[in-house]
Amino acid sequence: MRENTNRLMLRRIVPILAVSLFLTLALPPSAADAACRGGLCPAGGDDDSDRKVQVNITLSVVPEEAGIIEVNGDELETGVFEATQGDIVVLEALPASGYEFDHWSGSLSSTDNPLETPFYNHKSITANFVSDKDEADSAPDDESALVVRIPNGTTARDADGDEVTDVSVDVRQPHDVPDDRVMVNQVFDLGPDGATFDPPLRVVLPYDPGELPDGVREDELRAAYYDDASDTWVELPSVVDEDDMTVTADVSHFTEFSVLAPKPESSALPLTAPGFSISSLAITPAEAQGG
Repeated sequence: MRENTNRLMLRRIVPILAVSLFLTLALPPSAADAACRGGLCPAGGDDDSDRKVQVNITLSVVPEEAGIIEVNGDELETGVFEATQGDIVVLEALPASGYEFDHWSGSLSSTDNPLETPFYNHKSITANFVSDKDEADSAPDDESALVVRIPNGTTARDADGDEVTDVSVDVRQPHDVPDDRVMVNQVFDLGPDGATFDPPLRVVLPYDPGELPDGVREDELRAAYYDDASDTWVELPSVVDEDDMTVTADVSHFTEFSVLAPKPESSALPLTAPGFSISSLAITPAEAQGG
């Protein structure tokens, strides 16, 4: 009796198991995948394909003609590129002639170039360029003007070791020059006196070819500074630009500067150029008389 009962139950269970197995096998993959939400599946697997999306990165250049931007080594053809969320992107700003890269601005701020960063959402980024002052090494508009060029990053200290914040220029009466030299320009006193610079800065001294004494050649002009300790003028390695009518030299400290040249052998030239000024003028008698 018990054996018949067991056979009857087995006959009922087998069809149920078969139907259940059939339904499981027949379940389409899309239905099984639908159970995954937010990258997490019931079985514990991590499927992040539905987490990452495409984000738009809008890039621009200021000034517009100052350069271009490369994205992952390729030049950006449009103002917007698409990146996969979370992926690292390399941006590089390439300056045009006469410009240099300064900084990134907009959705992020950095001076790194190239700039390597991941993106997780939409961004707007600008590559800022500035004029390359080192390449624009032209003469001043005023031919009689002294020009001092201080490179970026220069450390400037006064005689007491404090940071230099102001620079002054005065015209001084000349000191005596050596017997075999002649002074062909004014004496410029750069202050503060005793200030030092690291690295050296560039001083551009003007000259007037029409005022050069007979026999003095332009290519022989030299910038010089006055050394108080030795009470003499010390000539510096100089570059003469005859087109711009300037003499350029690098200096590491402030003092008095001028332009010297070898004294022509055939002419008797004064050692110094005398200077004077007139002030507090008076007329005597105060009333002019006819005739």
